Amino acid sequence: MKILNTLRILLLAMTVVLPLCAKAQDKVEFVNLKVKVQMPEHEEISESLLSSLQDKLYEAVSLNALGSTDNDSRFVVLPVVNVVSKNVTSSIPSQFVAEVEIVLYFVDNNTKTILSQVVIVKKAMDDSESKAVAKALKSLQARDKKIKRLFDKGKENLANYFASHADEVEVVEETNTDWVFESK
Repeated sequence: MKILNTLRILLLAMTVVLPLCAKAQDKVEFVNLKVKVQMPEHEEISESLLSSLQDKLYEAVSLNALGSTDNDSRFVVLPVVNVVSKNVTSSIPSQFVAEVEIVLYFVDNNTKTILSQVVIVKKAMDDSESKAVAKALKSLQARDKKIKRLFDKGKENLANYFASHADEVEVVEETNTDWVFESK
C-alpha cells in the first residue's frame, strides 16, 4: 500500500513538472506554463473597463508563448491600476487629461515570489474625466514591449529558480495573491 501511495505521489509530481519545463543543456525552457490573469477590485474603474484590460492581458499572455487559464494557477499576472492625475485643460471647450499607471506583477503564487514587475504609464485626453481614464486604459496594447519584458524576465527568473530547486515541486490549491500587497 505504501508503494502504491508513493507511486501516486511520484506520478502527480511528474505530471506537474514535465509540462512546465524541459531541461536541455542545463537550461530550463518552458513548454506549457499556465498563467491566470487575476483582476483586483477597483472602486474608480468600471467592471467593463477592467474586463477589457483583463482580455488584453490574456492576449499578452498568449502572445508571449504562455498558456492562459481561468482556473486556479500557480502563475498569476496581477495588474494594479492607479489613476495618477486628472487635470482640466485651459482650452475652450475644456478637456480632461488623465494619467493612469498600470503596474503588472508576474508572480509564482506557490513560492510567493514576484518573478517580475513592470510599470506602464498611459495618458489620454477626452471631454470628461471618466472617458479620459477609459481612453488611457484602452490604449494599453498586448504587444507592448514592457509587457514582453515582464514575461521574459519572469521566465528567466523562473528558470533560474527551477534549476536550483528542481526537487521542491508543489501544487497550488488556490489563487490568493493578497501576499503581493503585504510584502510592500
